[in-house]
Amino acid sequence: MLYGPQGAFGPAGPTASQRAAQERHKAAQARIAEAALVATNVLYYQNEDGGWPKNIDIIGATSPRSASTIDNSAVTSEVAFLARMVTATQNSEYLSAFNRGVDYLLASQYPDSGGWPQYY
Repeated sequence: MLYGPQGAFGPAGPTASQRAAQERHKAAQARIAEAALVATNVLYYQNEDGGWPKNIDIIGATSPRSASTIDNSAVTSEVAFLARMVTATQNSEYLSAFNRGVDYLLASQYPDSGGWPQYY
């Protein structure tokens, strides 16, 4: 954050390490913006039961929706991604979808063995 010739970094401006930190911050913000586009698709594919279908095009939101499953890392991958997005953005919509995904996993778990069905 440079405020001007007499701003936060003094009359000489930011040091090389401060400029590098600024560039890293800008790059991180750009990555978050790109991830937010993917997050929109993750939200699109989440089913009413809180789960996700498997083998979906998470980048393009072009695959047809189908039943939720835990097969092929469906649900667990999306929940982990949303956890990272919540941490990065504090977005309440991501948090709500994350919680619904965790609820789906907990509800579908077998009480006796602790395992999960392919479809719930």
